[in-house]
Amino acid sequence: MQLSPEQVAQFAEDGYLLLRGALTDADLDPIIAEYAMRLVLISRPCPRGWAAKRTTNVTGYRESSAILT
Repeated sequence: MQLSPEQVAQFAEDGYLLLRGALTDADLDPIIAEYAMRLVLISRPCPRGWAAKRTTNVTGYRESSAILT
């Protein structure tokens, strides 16, 4: 995909560019499935003896994990 000069200028001004139709539903399906699974896992209460812990991984994104206490 080649960006137009207007798109490049828009990105330079806003810091992001919305590209409608750049990804198909088939492109997004695995990502949606992965996040749906993660949401199910983090929405469950921790088993007795486990403690929930929030951390920031090396990429700077927050993630939830459980550790045995």
